[in-house]
Amino acid sequence: RISGGSLGQPARRAILELSSGDSNRAQGILTISSGEENWFYGAGYGMNGAFTVGYGPTQPEYTAQSRLFITTLGNVGIGTTNPTQKLSVNGTVRAKEVIVDSGWSDYVFDESYKLKALSETEAFIKVEKHLPGIPSAQEVAEHGVNVGAMQAKLLAKIEELTLHVIE
Repeated sequence: RISGGSLGQPARRAILELSSGDSNRAQGILTISSGEENWFYGAGYGMNGAFTVGYGPTQPEYTAQSRLFITTLGNVGIGTTNPTQKLSVNGTVRAKEVIVDSGWSDYVFDESYKLKALSETEAFIKVEKHLPGIPSAQEVAEHGVNVGAMQAKLLAKIEELTLHVIE
């Protein structure tokens, strides 16, 4: 059903409403066919109000062929139908630039900062097999890396090394 405007009056907006009386079929999915494969977009049955754009066979499983998925909470998934963050990507991301807002490490240069002795750092590394304040390989494998926080931690380590060289 397409609606908008009234007889003799131009439509200021048009509404395209797609629905199905059959609860076992898609509700509000628009399919653009190119033969055996189709692009589709809309809100399918059983998707809890989520919106999807996808590509698949004539009668697709809308979540299985989803390429872009938006939940009612505003989380966006690319390559995933279960985005748990504002943007969840199941795949590689390429960008010219990424800006991460986080704290910074200049606190190392504050006079109250207690710089650990190199022997203390060496002892920690021998036991733990990683730098103090930096997650282990196992922690990274299990939880991933917060890029902004890691950049700040790595800068702190560079600043600590600089202070050791100055000593």
